[in-house]
Amino acid sequence: RRTFQPTMRTVSCINAADSQPFDFIVVGGGSAGATLAARLAEDSRVTVALVEAGTHASELDARMPVACGKMQQGPRDWQFKTEPSETAFESIKDRRNLWPRGKCLGGSSVLNYMAYVRGSREDYNTWAKDFGAAGWSWDEMLPFFKKSEDFLSLGDGVTTATVDAAAHGTGGPLGVSVTQGVSDVSHAFVAGAQEMGFTKADYNNGDMFNVVSLLQQTIRNGVRSDTNTAFIASQPDKANLTVVVSAQCAKVLLVENNGSKWAVGIEAIDLSTGKRVQLRCKKEVIISCGAIQSPHVLMLSGVGAEAELARAGIQCQVDLPGVGKEMEDHICNVIRFGARDPTRRMTGLASGAAAEGMPGALPALLSWAVLGTGLHASSSYDSTLFYKSAPFQQSHPGYGPDSQIGLFCSPGDATVFESNLNIVDSANFHKPHYQGGDGQSMLMVPTLLHPHSRGRIEVHSADPLAHPKIFDNFLTDARDMQALVNMYRKCLDLAETPAMRAANVGAPIFDPVMLARHNGDVRSDAFLQEFARSSASTLYHPTSTCKIGKVVDVRLKVYGVEGLRVADASVMPTVISGNTNAPCIAIGERAAHFIKEEYNMKDTVVTGVGAPGNSFRYTAMALGVGAVAAFLHSKFN
Repeated sequence: RRTFQPTMRTVSCINAADSQPFDFIVVGGGSAGATLAARLAEDSRVTVALVEAGTHASELDARMPVACGKMQQGPRDWQFKTEPSETAFESIKDRRNLWPRGKCLGGSSVLNYMAYVRGSREDYNTWAKDFGAAGWSWDEMLPFFKKSEDFLSLGDGVTTATVDAAAHGTGGPLGVSVTQGVSDVSHAFVAGAQEMGFTKADYNNGDMFNVVSLLQQTIRNGVRSDTNTAFIASQPDKANLTVVVSAQCAKVLLVENNGSKWAVGIEAIDLSTGKRVQLRCKKEVIISCGAIQSPHVLMLSGVGAEAELARAGIQCQVDLPGVGKEMEDHICNVIRFGARDPTRRMTGLASGAAAEGMPGALPALLSWAVLGTGLHASSSYDSTLFYKSAPFQQSHPGYGPDSQIGLFCSPGDATVFESNLNIVDSANFHKPHYQGGDGQSMLMVPTLLHPHSRGRIEVHSADPLAHPKIFDNFLTDARDMQALVNMYRKCLDLAETPAMRAANVGAPIFDPVMLARHNGDVRSDAFLQEFARSSASTLYHPTSTCKIGKVVDVRLKVYGVEGLRVADASVMPTVISGNTNAPCIAIGERAAHFIKEEYNMKDTVVTGVGAPGNSFRYTAMALGVGAVAAFLHSKFN
């Protein structure tokens, strides 16, 4: 596998020990952590250590959007699994759901499908109003979304995308663009939703109710824009920023001073040698390890529920029962649709050959390499819609949408179901039925955005290298089941719209054995409930395990410990109405702003971020093999 390595200076934690003490130590180099560390290092008067358990993801798959699925369950992934479920995952191996999390600089922004979704205005206003999160309303958060962003408009050529220019920023480190739509089905999805009464609009301006659009993605010129390449690797080396790799945080070092607990550094394990090293700081430690590992690090450090820590053999330093509790996540499923006319291909759909870069995909590969366009410039997640169901509106009138349906221009064969979803042969999944279908099927992914079920993270060992236990508790609340069933029916309705029928979208493809048990009635409650129990899964958006008001205050300071903050998805009071990567980056920006204010540090301007600039477009050129190779070399080096 060919690698593409930007110039980057990294050190081991053993070598980093020679540079201490630092002013700030940021633990976790992912979506929030890389953003936060880069922003703190803008002030040359302070020193910052960014400590990451992984290394730099230099392989081509990390840059090519179409290869995103291959980044999971490999060396860049922590490869977490949930504890066995009693209410879900009937067709998933051992009834344990795979929970990919990024183990590399850039974290899960290197593994994800690059969806750029901020959430709704109501999400943030609810945080501020109902959860005591003063300073986290939509109007107060919007400048931090715009600060990161370098929005690239596609111009007038793509009529399926509507962009609210005032809601976006340019000139930031993070590339954001609207997908071009690799298939006719991508655009038909938008048109079909409009036929159902949805409005074509920019879902990132805060107004998400009954909105449909082509997807906004963290992609710049056809290449993934993760937080490492955007904030760390692509910036000039900063002498005051030390990037420490292959170093896993074992615990935060806490001392007592005048009756208070203070964070004075971390103990890290050099994963190359197994040696433990202490890194000290003069100001603060900020944990940015994500919703699974941030509570885990706190518990390993003795911050958590005293009784639970005792069972794991950990001495309690601060009794903080909220650590790891009330976890929220988005619950999704995958519905596969076949071609209405099996003799006619669904135009432009991703094929297995294209995704693997085989000779049959050479034109698409050249289009990506030379122009930054085409199939390889897309994750295949092309279109999405949001709405609020009537039951959720009645029970939660102040919340944002609870329902999202995404379109994947991908055949979704047995390999996808097995490798990414951990689904195995069972009473509800018969592998031969899912073989083939290249170019003759596509996927809809209905997602429940505000489940009532709550999970938790538990520490079960004082060994920091032992994974925490993840209890997702999916479908433990009956309201979630009914919400999913209603959403499945919405997908079936969408596939029957004139626009989708014209794009050759046909009937849903369900397992025939399971379907036969319900007399072929794909719309019955009984069948759709069994479908949900069989294969409903995570959309990889865990949040709220160190939430504001329970574990941290509104400036993200951990209760009971001075000099310690958490900044990532775990601090969200509730999960937002959409994909969580963009909010994580904004949380990193917000945390940096808080810290800079308190220490009178230099800050970049937050307000007045401009509207999108002119559209980017490359001129098609007839290039020989040598020119293509030169382009690839210049693009990735």
